[in-house]
Amino acid sequence: MPVLHSAGRSGAAYGGRGVAQIGTELEFRYEQELEDGVARYLDGPFVHNATTPFRGSAKIIANTARGGPRSGKWTQPDLTLVAIQKLAFLKRIELELFSFELKRAGDSDVDSVFEAVAHTRWTHYAYLAWHQPSSVHIPSEKKKDVESNCRAHGIGLIVFADPLLAASYDILLAPMRKSPHPVDVEDYLEKRLKAADLAALKSRVHELESSLR
Repeated sequence: MPVLHSAGRSGAAYGGRGVAQIGTELEFRYEQELEDGVARYLDGPFVHNATTPFRGSAKIIANTARGGPRSGKWTQPDLTLVAIQKLAFLKRIELELFSFELKRAGDSDVDSVFEAVAHTRWTHYAYLAWHQPSSVHIPSEKKKDVESNCRAHGIGLIVFADPLLAASYDILLAPMRKSPHPVDVEDYLEKRLKAADLAALKSRVHELESSLR
């Protein structure tokens, strides 16, 4: 999936609805307007960044913001990255799940951190991805509160000015690895991934398993 660049774009380049042009950046009125851009970032710069914990022979990036049963508050990360690891020496395939909670500039606060913490019941690494365009003033105290709570709870923190501009992303904090029970991981994948994403994941795992024989 290519990374798109933002130079010279208008609001129409984002699909129109819910987007307001402010100077050279865009302010989003709806959180879901961020999803495609962040997914593109994850598919390229994020997984190729040596400072991230991603270690995969293959991957699946799924939009998990909607759909599936609601099993309580804070049960649906916006995006999920599944790292498929081929361990040739040990002759097995391992999965590591990364969850991403997306927040618009004015919507993120300490509760957003605890939302990401809740996702670690099912995922190994949890991130808060916070849109911070220069056109929106975010109090420095709020930024400090969010960052300190992310650090205290082992949540990764990504900030970005433009979801479609890879250079605008900054990984401020790396997450601590959690250890969800394998049954919970499988349950999450079955319930949260769309049928096409789940089929693609199973197919890729099967291919890698076959190559180990």
